[in-house]
Amino acid sequence: DAGLQQLVPYFLQFAAEGVPKHLRSPRLLLVLMQMLGCLLRNQYLFLEPYLHQMMPPILTCLVGKRLAEDPTDTVHWMVRDEAAALVAAICTTYGSVYGSLVPRVAKTLAKAWLDASKPLTTHYGAIAGIAALGPAAIDSLLLPSLDQYMQALNPAAHQGSIEHEAVGGLLAKCVAIWRQANANTPLDPALQEKQALLQKWFPEDQFMEEN
Repeated sequence: DAGLQQLVPYFLQFAAEGVPKHLRSPRLLLVLMQMLGCLLRNQYLFLEPYLHQMMPPILTCLVGKRLAEDPTDTVHWMVRDEAAALVAAICTTYGSVYGSLVPRVAKTLAKAWLDASKPLTTHYGAIAGIAALGPAAIDSLLLPSLDQYMQALNPAAHQGSIEHEAVGGLLAKCVAIWRQANANTPLDPALQEKQALLQKWFPEDQFMEEN
């Protein structure tokens, strides 16, 4: 219904006000992210003038420190995954129109991932966003700092925690995406170095056994 165009500013204002108001209510946050997803998928809506309103609540849901009152509530992972998909969709659709969009998003995600003062929940969201951007983003944003991050990810302090397992599993997924994308790429010294790095932390034969 093209008549929805007139309501777009109100939908976006509802999301922009609703996210900070319900930062500890993951189910409501998920509904808000799904609403934004519906708007993005509607080919009859013109959303370009409103991108600056859409990104802040999405990024908050992606890399916010805590999105649930109960830390055992797993819905907040779904919120972050949904927000990551929205970020990727916006970058894919509008990245060619706004040249600074993708670099700014990439910088935000990389900064959140490498900030040791942030909790693992924030790291998860940042990694999810990078993964959603695809193999090239993984190659340019994750791989250069992966060794440093893995060494700092103190397994002894986090072993067995839900957050540690979630981050580790997501990084393994990123590695799988990168390996698949580069499976037929001709070997050169740079590629061999990256493969050796991934083999150090995510042995390919072990990864295949687990999956």
